Amino acid sequence: MLLADLLLSRADQEYLHRFITSKQRPHALLLDISQAGLDERVLPSLAEYALCLQPQSAGACGQCSSCRSLKVQAHPDLQILQPAGKAGIIKLEQVKQLLEKLAYAPRISKLKVIIILNVERLNKEAANSLLKNLEEPDGERLFLFTTENCQAVLPTILSRTLQWRLQKNDSEAVYQSLALVEGTELQKRACVLLAELKPQLARLYLQEESLQLRELALEILTASAQRKLLLVANKLNCQQISKREQLQLLNTFLQFYLRDLLLLQNGCGQLLYNIDRQLELRSLQTSFTGEQLHGYLQFLQRQEKMLALNISVKLLVDDLCIYFD
Repeated sequence: MLLADLLLSRADQEYLHRFITSKQRPHALLLDISQAGLDERVLPSLAEYALCLQPQSAGACGQCSSCRSLKVQAHPDLQILQPAGKAGIIKLEQVKQLLEKLAYAPRISKLKVIIILNVERLNKEAANSLLKNLEEPDGERLFLFTTENCQAVLPTILSRTLQWRLQKNDSEAVYQSLALVEGTELQKRACVLLAELKPQLARLYLQEESLQLRELALEILTASAQRKLLLVANKLNCQQISKREQLQLLNTFLQFYLRDLLLLQNGCGQLLYNIDRQLELRSLQTSFTGEQLHGYLQFLQRQEKMLALNISVKLLVDDLCIYFD
């Protein structure tokens, strides 16, 4: 993967290229993704470029033994650490296991690359264990960190890393990345807005099941406007909403439709998310009062919290059906 193919601003692409190719490259880079989010391919592409045995001017060669090992996700010189468990913390035991693997010399490439996602999630013990490796850099290790909150990263880690804040993704760049994904232009642009410029999420929203759930959300609102409880229930039963992930997506799409209806009622139609459903939304905007729409949103936000608990999906679907009558 070439850096030019990633969803990065021109400035970000140029900076990261200079970083990887520099003969005096620092041993640790911290990417602040709080403003831009992160194209999920960025860190693997940087690692691939750094590990490549025959790097080209535009990126990794894609052909050497290092690149081939990465393609099958079996590269011994790449280690990835990320938050685990419900608390989303990087614990001491995880860092210890990482350091054991770093004790050995690189096997394929000239160095080892260590990716740590959300480095601000390191607990104190884990951070202290990692610090020694950051304090005593050598040419055989490259640390690539990300953070969504630079202020939460321990000062001792900040002081030992080069920091760069990624710029916000441009919606056109995200749209262009969906060129090979099925869907109409308007449908893709709507999903980019719904995903709030997050490429991976936009691709999820364009999958067939997601599109069906998005269509179902609009049908539920239409049936609710007509006060047809049985129609709402039938649509939910026909779709067979049985998984937590399905109900979460349905909840998300309903919330976006409700926000669009509120925008229309307040004369802000140019700010719609569901730009491919403008006609249907305009026909619905007078069917609900602003108070009703806010009530629906509050209900869905409560359901969103309950989805995180071990509550029966069927019970939540029944509750949704009754509330939208």
